[in-house]
Amino acid sequence: MMAVKYKYQIGNSIIETSDLATIPNGVQYEAIEYSTALSAEEITQNYLTAIKSKYEKYKADGIVAYEDFRARIVFKVRTGQLSQAQGVTIKRYLGPSYDEINTNGDWVTAKAFLSETIIAENDAFVEDYKSEALQIMADYIIQNFPQ
Repeated sequence: MMAVKYKYQIGNSIIETSDLATIPNGVQYEAIEYSTALSAEEITQNYLTAIKSKYEKYKADGIVAYEDFRARIVFKVRTGQLSQAQGVTIKRYLGPSYDEINTNGDWVTAKAFLSETIIAENDAFVEDYKSEALQIMADYIIQNFPQ
């Protein structure tokens, strides 16, 4: 995008302005066109800053998601719906993915890790928790990550 600024001289001073009305009457001036476009480096830096900012939000949301996950497991252990050993087992399988979202905001990576997690046959009860976590992550990704 192009813009115009004006350059004029009063005595030994050269003055530049973008407002033509500020040039004193009778003073000769020169109109100078210049580009207001950002450099490639500025565009890149602005983009990186925006990404970092979004990941701070993703991380904050990940902390909430992890706290919800932990609270549900603790509740089920305390109410006898799960044994403490089962709670620990669920945490062992799902914890690394939840750690990705609550420490880094990496929801896509967390979902990929969890998708690849193989639940041992004797821990089949974890599958429902894994499916629920995958759905939570998928929904979040759809709502928050540009395609």
